Amino acid sequence: MAKDVRELIEELRRGDKDSFNSIYSEYEPLIASLVSKYCAGSVESLDEDMTQEALIALYNSAMSYDLDQSEVSFGLYAKICMSNRIISALRKRTAAYNDGDIFEYSLGDFDSDPSKQFDDRESARLLAEKILSLLSPYEKSVFRMYVQGINSSDIAQILGKTPKSVDNALSRIKSKLRKVL
Repeated sequence: MAKDVRELIEELRRGDKDSFNSIYSEYEPLIASLVSKYCAGSVESLDEDMTQEALIALYNSAMSYDLDQSEVSFGLYAKICMSNRIISALRKRTAAYNDGDIFEYSLGDFDSDPSKQFDDRESARLLAEKILSLLSPYEKSVFRMYVQGINSSDIAQILGKTPKSVDNALSRIKSKLRKVL
């Protein structure tokens, strides 16, 4: 990289929009790594949304980073800001799900017959309602993220719980599902 990050941040703050492209190029692997960490196994649109969240956080980091201090590097500061923004976005997204939307991503077009598709979706909706009626609010949150492909340690971080708490919730959920299914 021809310029160091501090120079690019100063140029960005003076209004040079091209400097952000250089900062982004430098931190693109970090963004990809964070999105992969928090969205592993999820749908592509979630990856794209979280990449956008990370870009916003990177820009905000560049604008708010204290260039006069030397204790924390910009890279670490940006990583923390991006991680926090992704986690917050995932929390908001999870809280916004309606009970019937849990299986939205797993219901592809299994059959080209529209009436069959409707029946499949209706069956899945009824199953989701039945499952959710058995779960506590915490278990519902864990379950929603789990069916999206988020691993238990990331669920714990998103919900602000311990990994053991999430694992226990998953065990209770599986036990309840065995009784229903």
